[in-house]
Amino acid sequence: MQSIYVLVQKLRRMDDSAEWLMPRTGVEPEVGASRRRVMTGIFGTNRKNGHTAAGVGAAIAFLLAGCASPTPGGAPGAAASPASSTGAGHAEVATQDAEALFGALPTPPGATRLSAAPTAAPVLGGPTAPESPADPDLVQRTAWWSTSQSPTALMAWVAAHPPAGTTPDGSARAILGGQTSLWTRDFTAPAQPGVISERLVEASVSALPGGGAAMREDVIVTYLPAKPAAETLPIATTVTVAPVLPAGQDAASSSPGSAPVTVTSPMAIAEITSLVNGLPVVSAARVNCPMDTGAGLRLTFRSASGAQLATADIGASGCRTVSVVVGGDKQPELSGGDGLSGQIMTIAGAHWVLTN
Repeated sequence: MQSIYVLVQKLRRMDDSAEWLMPRTGVEPEVGASRRRVMTGIFGTNRKNGHTAAGVGAAIAFLLAGCASPTPGGAPGAAASPASSTGAGHAEVATQDAEALFGALPTPPGATRLSAAPTAAPVLGGPTAPESPADPDLVQRTAWWSTSQSPTALMAWVAAHPPAGTTPDGSARAILGGQTSLWTRDFTAPAQPGVISERLVEASVSALPGGGAAMREDVIVTYLPAKPAAETLPIATTVTVAPVLPAGQDAASSSPGSAPVTVTSPMAIAEITSLVNGLPVVSAARVNCPMDTGAGLRLTFRSASGAQLATADIGASGCRTVSVVVGGDKQPELSGGDGLSGQIMTIAGAHWVLTN
C-alpha cells in the first residue's frame, strides 16, 4: 500500500488566532472546530494552532470537516482532570494525566483489543499518531482495535461517544486513488495553564481487507517545560520601562516621546514583577510567527543602590516572547507576552506607540 503523507503547516496571526496556509490544491479547511495544533505524524509535518494540508503522491487530499456539538455519552464516571503539579515535574504530571485519559477511553461494542497495529492496515502503524503535535515534550498512549463494523459506522460510534470530559475538535479523511483510506476524529480536554498545554484524544480508522475496520486511538498530553527557580525576578526598588520602537519608526511618532519611565511605587513594581514571573516557558515546539519588527519594551530592575538585578525584554511583535536575564544569567525564553506591553505601559503611565 502506498504511504500517505500530508504536509500541514500553520500561520500564527498577530492576535494569536489560527490562520490557514494552503500552498497546494486539494485541501479544504474544516468547519466548526478549532484544529489548533502543530503536528508531525504519519501524514508528515504540520504546526500547532491551525492546519494546512497538501497531498504528496498520487491524488492525495486531506479533507477537513467540522464536528457537531458534543453528544452525550462516553465513558462512565467523572471526567479525568489534569493532576496537580505540586511536588511533581511537568512530565510526571503529563504522564499521570495521559494514563487517566487512556483508562477512560470508551471501547466500541464487539471490538477486539490488539497488541499492535494490524498488518492489514499499515496506515495505523508507526510510533506517532496521524496528527501528533510537533513538540518533544509530550506523553502518548496508544491502543488498537479491530471490529466487524464498517469504517463509517465505527466513526459514527466514535463521534457519538466522546471520551469523558472531552469535546469534539474536528475530523479528517485521507483520500488515495479516489478512495478514503483513513478517517480521523479528534477530541480535546481542557489544558492546565502553565503545565499542560494540550490534552488530545485522536481516533483513526481504516478499512480492513474483506470487511470490517481497524481503529487506532491515541491519547497525547503535551506539557510545558518547567520554569527554573532562577528565572524568578528579584524584589526591586525601581523598574525602568523603556520603549523599543519598530525599525524605521521615528521617536517623534511616539507620544509623548520615547524617554524611559522609572517606576518607584512598590505596588506598581510588585504588579509588573508578578506579571513577568507568571509567564510560562516557551514550548519546544516549532512555531511560525508574524513579522518581527523589533518593537517591544525593555524592563530594568534595580536595587536601592542602583545595581542592576535583572532585565526583561518584552516583544510586541513576532512571537511576542519575553527574554529574562537575572543576575547576568540569561534564562529560558518565556511565552504569553501578548498584551503584556500594554499592561506594563498602563502601570507605568506610558503611552508609546509600539506598532506601526
